[in-house]
Amino acid sequence: MPLNHIKETQKKSITVGFLYEVNKERLRLRTLNGEVGFEKEIRDKNIHRPGLALAGYVELYTYDRVQIFGNKEMRYLNTRASKNVCMSLKQFLVLICRVLLSQMTTSLTKN
Repeated sequence: MPLNHIKETQKKSITVGFLYEVNKERLRLRTLNGEVGFEKEIRDKNIHRPGLALAGYVELYTYDRVQIFGNKEMRYLNTRASKNVCMSLKQFLVLICRVLLSQMTTSLTKN
């Protein structure tokens, strides 16, 4: 799909809500939790494709980037038995939760 009609906007950061609203039709996005987290800022313009994290390698993980499940990640999950898909996703989500809890604890101790 040509993107000639899209105006480029450069900002230091954007919110999750802005990213969603600007891209929801083109990428056919839908929310699973309403607008929870829409106010969070995205500061890193790079993305992270968590293929290795889904496979269990989490030593070097860029948690502060937008996580994209692309063709590789989806094909990887499609090759696994449903029990193993759940395990891969659970490992990924546990990693994300640990990072978020760590950030919350750090911000609470600063205040």
